[in-house]
Amino acid sequence: MDEAFERFWSVFPRQIAKEPARKEFAKATKTTDPQIIIEAAKLYAVAERARIAREGKPECTKYPGNWLRDHRWEDPLPPGTVVDNETGNVVGFEQPQGDEHNTVDDVLAYMAVNFGGWWAS
Repeated sequence: MDEAFERFWSVFPRQIAKEPARKEFAKATKTTDPQIIIEAAKLYAVAERARIAREGKPECTKYPGNWLRDHRWEDPLPPGTVVDNETGNVVGFEQPQGDEHNTVDDVLAYMAVNFGGWWAS
């Protein structure tokens, strides 16, 4: 369990209040595969990087314990998320049709603002 928590901690975008996060992770992994939580934390980190690059305010990034307590890994994936059918891992994000000028960061920033859940802070 400690190894799984350390992997979660290493990918979460705000590393603060480690012991409360460890306790919440232990509770969460009683009913959820730790890898699911870790993968969702990676997606949250990507969305937060895009949001912070666009509007600043890194202090709006959730504390890991609160993110875990609120079951934010259960929030739906944003539209355009590409998932590998064999592994279930997110492998990319599709560009919106008809706008070839968007970068991946532009798409993620748009999703962070417009699709609620943990994609918005």
